[in-house]
Amino acid sequence: MSLSAWERTFWGKDDSSISLSNSWRAQLGPVSATLNLNYNKFSGEGNYATSLSMSLPLSVFDKRVSSFANINAIKGGSTTYNAGLSANVTENLSVSSSIGYEEAQKEKSYSLSSSYQGKNVQVNAGVAQYGASQTYNGSISGGILFLPEQRDVVLGRNLNGTISVVNVGDIEGVGFYSSPYMTNGNGNLVLPVSSYLDNTLMVDPSTLPLDIELMDTHSKLLLLMVL
Repeated sequence: MSLSAWERTFWGKDDSSISLSNSWRAQLGPVSATLNLNYNKFSGEGNYATSLSMSLPLSVFDKRVSSFANINAIKGGSTTYNAGLSANVTENLSVSSSIGYEEAQKEKSYSLSSSYQGKNVQVNAGVAQYGASQTYNGSISGGILFLPEQRDVVLGRNLNGTISVVNVGDIEGVGFYSSPYMTNGNGNLVLPVSSYLDNTLMVDPSTLPLDIELMDTHSKLLLLMVL
């Protein structure tokens, strides 16, 4: 349980602002429950808000599914009800869905979203409906790095931040412990690294061809960013 409270007064004024919040968390077997109570008074009539949230892990067709339900009530406002499910269908594909109902407007809401993380691209898509209004969204993200000296193009799902390009000759399919991806047909691979810190790049020996033997499977480098 957690409790917080504060009162604020202003010089030369009789009014004061008050805020109280309380939260209880409980674990009932596999069910997690959270109850939040909030009261606020700002130079006038006080207002309160209450919310109750519950979550329960499930197993469907040997897949782990997370479920949730919550109720939110505000004084002088509306009470809303929401419930939903989310799951990782495969290692790269995740989906989630939810339904809701707003008591004051007597409106129902629905949403469905999915995310796919491929080797070189991430795709997100979703659809939502509130009453008679529908919205759609989607995004595709990825990166392309051109290596002029080697006349090669390297694709990556995320090329933001500091990166390093490694080359293992013309050997395709060589992996490194710091990346889930393999070198391309020209032996190139983009690896995420940290600036101003020692980075150890280590080859996964199990991904090397049987006729290849390396005397050293790792290398250290220190990258400095110059602005």
